[in-house]
Amino acid sequence: MFEDAFDEAVLNYADVALQKHEQQVKKNEWEEQQAEERLAKEENGEDYSPEEKEWDEVKPAPFKTKKVQYVVCLNTMGKDRKYNEDQRLYALRTVQMFRDRWEALEKENLENDVLAKLGRQEYDKVYKELYEAQDQSELEKIVEDAIANHMPAEGEENISDGEKAMVGHKSKFLKVLSTFYAPNQAA
Repeated sequence: MFEDAFDEAVLNYADVALQKHEQQVKKNEWEEQQAEERLAKEENGEDYSPEEKEWDEVKPAPFKTKKVQYVVCLNTMGKDRKYNEDQRLYALRTVQMFRDRWEALEKENLENDVLAKLGRQEYDKVYKELYEAQDQSELEKIVEDAIANHMPAEGEENISDGEKAMVGHKSKFLKVLSTFYAPNQAA
């Protein structure tokens, strides 16, 4: 597995989720239509036999892969002898089992990473819709308060725009920094 496999899998899984949603909507509409037909036929005293419909299974495409080859060497450690056929087959099967498990683990890890990424995207979407504007206005208020607190008293020279910007950046940084939990850090 490699980065392009991850990127393509994320796009593919998102597309599959959309296709599954659309298919579920169609299934619901079809089931409602069948229920209406059943009621209409029952009201007319007719027998109703439900129409059978098969839905295509929507599955993600296989992960993109690169072929990687390795060489496994066996050595008798100076005993100057050959391996017999049973020993050779045992070693070959062991390496094949290792390869198969490695490939399966790579696929599992990639799928978990893709699902985690999609979950974070959903979380980010909710955050942006509901909380981002509120957080930005809170940060702006903190910056305004910090600049107001650094304004000189009457008769003193006004602070420059650069100094205002620096105070604003520092206060924003400290507020964002305070959102991280770090109990071992000294304040």
